[in-house]
Amino acid sequence: MHTMRRGESLCARAAARRSLLLLLLARAVAQDVDLTGDFFFGLGTAPGHAEDSLDDAWRQFAEDGHVQAWKSRGQPDERLQFWSRPEVELDLAAQTGIKVYRLGVDWGRLVPNCSMSATDACGVQDVSALQRYRDIVGMVRARNMSCMISLFHHSFPKWGMTPPHPGPEGAAAGDMWGDENAIRHFVAFASDVVDTLADLVDMWVPMNEPHVFAMLTYCQGVWPPGPEIESNIARMNCFMNPHAGALKAEANMAAAHRQVYHLIHAKDSLTKRALVGTAHLASYSQASNALKGARPPQRAAPHRPPLSRSATVHATHDVRNVACGRRLSPDGRLQHVLLPLHRQDQGLDSARAACAV
Repeated sequence: MHTMRRGESLCARAAARRSLLLLLLARAVAQDVDLTGDFFFGLGTAPGHAEDSLDDAWRQFAEDGHVQAWKSRGQPDERLQFWSRPEVELDLAAQTGIKVYRLGVDWGRLVPNCSMSATDACGVQDVSALQRYRDIVGMVRARNMSCMISLFHHSFPKWGMTPPHPGPEGAAAGDMWGDENAIRHFVAFASDVVDTLADLVDMWVPMNEPHVFAMLTYCQGVWPPGPEIESNIARMNCFMNPHAGALKAEANMAAAHRQVYHLIHAKDSLTKRALVGTAHLASYSQASNALKGARPPQRAAPHRPPLSRSATVHATHDVRNVACGRRLSPDGRLQHVLLPLHRQDQGLDSARAACAV
């Protein structure tokens, strides 16, 4: 019975992937989007979404009751078993015909023991785990897909967190990316990862959606470690005060990105083939007049500029299931869209509830 459910789940995931790619392709063709040149379709995972045997901050957050999927699904700690059985997801991805597969390396898995105040920057400690990541990247390439690696995908190591302490600066103020020490620890970790994987990786994403992480973690408190921020004054201070909350964290993430950008290109000086960028949320809005049937000019919703000129942009066409439905509102006020969608996904008794992870 378990095998049958597993098989049905795999078929459903494969069908969903194909349907999503076909939908995006159809919309692109209908709107005369240029799919030639360097354009490509890709699929991917993140450690917090997919890896089993991962004792990360999200797991603790889920065990404390903040992730609905953890309570409603059997054996949730296995996630998608991407650590022990990556070939399952990779085979499904390869069957869609995509050119690029994106996966992440979990900072906390590779650096399980450190402290923000440690005198020496903490590089990779679990060498066997890093080798496992190299093996998985090899599996990607063996299936004729290029590899894109994310170094930070919404999951900070637990050693960089303190117990929840909401205040006027938002949640977790001064923790994780709010602490400048995070920069040197992240660069040390990234340097070791690049040394081991560089010859197999085509594209690097040091930071995945840094503004999303900053807003939902610090200003809303709905991502680890929490708690949710109820005060509008605290939220506003977090959004606007450059010395607190989200903006301080984003500044440190940008500084870390710049250092990692340069070290990747320094290590790649011989082949000069690696691309380095930041995964951003981008939205394509298409307004219409329901009364007259008129359609005004199309425009892209405003979003933050890339951190580097070679930024990798993940574009959604306002499709509900793309990127867990995260999209920009027409006025660009991302935070007003993310929180309701986060709460909506929390209540879904389906695989899509994993969007909260």
